[in-house]
Amino acid sequence: MRRCICLLFCMTLFLGCSPEKKQSVKPVSLPEEKPAKAIECNLRIGYDTWEPYQFMDIDNKVKGLDIDLLVMLMKKIGCHDYEFKIDVWVELLKMMREGEIDVVMGASITKSRKEFALFSDAYRQEEFRLYVRSEELHLYPYTQIEDLLKKNKKVGLIDEYYYGNSVSKLRESETYKSLFISGVMSEVNIARLMDHQIDSFLEDSFVGAALIKRKGLQRYISPHSIHIRTGPVYIMFSKKTVSPELVQKFNKALQVIRENGSYQRLLEKYAKIEANPG
Repeated sequence: MRRCICLLFCMTLFLGCSPEKKQSVKPVSLPEEKPAKAIECNLRIGYDTWEPYQFMDIDNKVKGLDIDLLVMLMKKIGCHDYEFKIDVWVELLKMMREGEIDVVMGASITKSRKEFALFSDAYRQEEFRLYVRSEELHLYPYTQIEDLLKKNKKVGLIDEYYYGNSVSKLRESETYKSLFISGVMSEVNIARLMDHQIDSFLEDSFVGAALIKRKGLQRYISPHSIHIRTGPVYIMFSKKTVSPELVQKFNKALQVIRENGSYQRLLEKYAKIEANPG
């Protein structure tokens, strides 16, 4: 499936009067953006725990870069009726196929997904990184995943995640497919790596940094230099429950928040975690 952009916006308004002659000055106010007219919109939003993109905080509120972006877009189009449903990624895809949820975030476009889903315009780029046990980092002077596989090293992945064409071809090959070990969530790969059941795992760069920091495993798990850019990601909508017209409303709203700087500020907020992963 799975930068640091800095934009500071500040405006100061000075009001004054002549020191020689008192006069009343009418306060000047900036025009407020009119709230979007409410539309009929009852969306069931599926998400899996994938910090910092999608997660539930200590106050039981669903947050993250993807979630905050989606809420921003829904407010922009006047969609105020929605609910969140949590599950693992493979189950979310099944639910979307059956029309049991309407929206998921952070999706790559694949041939199989296009059969049951509509996609928004792209809203960010995704990059996966290889993670290994820190004590063994020096043992892997490799530049490609295939180099690791040639040494019969096992790589942990997540069910139904898209890791790009190169990894897909390796997973389908008779030579290497047995070396890819799938799990339902990132925490499974962490546990398997620590138990020496796998030798490495692939994870989104932001997610890997956040997960390792949260679990206090910086001394034990390290990022490798191998990284894979899988390309743009999209908001995915169920064809069974969402119309193309609603998708277009989301696209127009996405264009607006890109142009007014809201999207840049959101990225800057979450980019800090990659800039300071420790």
